[in-house]
Amino acid sequence: MESNKNWHYDTITRLLHWVIAFLLIGLISLGWYMMSIEDQPNSRWYFNLHKSFGLIAAIFNFF
Repeated sequence: MESNKNWHYDTITRLLHWVIAFLLIGLISLGWYMMSIEDQPNSRWYFNLHKSFGLIAAIFNFF
């Protein structure tokens, strides 16, 4: 059986991989930060941002 040693993922797949990786790192960091600001007036904005980025990461994950 012959194998292709120059095989690699296409550009879109690699781009999606890194976008999802950075989104997840950002989501984890934002989640840790949000635990310290629960009672502050602008905390709602961070919670909405966290939910939006989580939804984007989930959509990219199924793409």
